[in-house]
Amino acid sequence: MTLEQGIKVGVLAAKHPLSTRVFARHQIDFCCGGGQPLDRVCREKGLDPDRILAEITQELEGPTESPTSWLRAPLPDLVSHILNQHHEPLVEELPRLEGMARKVLAVHGEKDPERLEE
Repeated sequence: MTLEQGIKVGVLAAKHPLSTRVFARHQIDFCCGGGQPLDRVCREKGLDPDRILAEITQELEGPTESPTSWLRAPLPDLVSHILNQHHEPLVEELPRLEGMARKVLAVHGEKDPERLEE
């Protein structure tokens, strides 16, 4: 996958929601400031756009480990995998997503209340 520096931050966030993790780490506004090209935003923040794109690509591609066949794996290994790969990340991710949703509600709720109800 090839991502271009000139892509608008909001478009990138909409097409690749995992990119918002990188944006959050670097305080890049992808909501109200989403109409700006990534390279311009990076320049204004003193960030290297190639590095940001590399981080986004890494988020999108996920881990590079070879997949495990769980059909014959011991049950404790499978349970551990489910907890580590699926449950624990949600413990971190869901509060972040809730915070983002609340921010969108606070900023845009009055303009479009039927879409943004609590």
